[in-house]
Amino acid sequence: AGILSPLLDKAPPPRARALDPPVNPSPASLFEEWLAQMRRLFSPVFLSVDADGRVRDGLDGLDTSTTGPLLFVGNHQLFGFDGPILVEQLLRERGLLLRALVYPPLLAPESP
Repeated sequence: AGILSPLLDKAPPPRARALDPPVNPSPASLFEEWLAQMRRLFSPVFLSVDADGRVRDGLDGLDTSTTGPLLFVGNHQLFGFDGPILVEQLLRERGLLLRALVYPPLLAPESP
């Protein structure tokens, strides 16, 4: 008794053509990928203090109305991984471009 024919008759219809794969949400550059990895590794937290003295999450409390310079200090420890994270966060949240200051001997061929 042929069992294959009745099974094929009861089989569901073939599936429609698969949809296009979703867009790959990968970063646009190697730097963005590196930055995303550093954020996952270090989980940075940004806090600011508003004019009323309240601590706020993120950089919303940062007073950017002043015409003078703002000073940000990062605790570099080793390799300065906080630098690019700080630059990116200020640019993304407040539209501010941070200029880094570097201890000149660190740029010498033989660093201390």
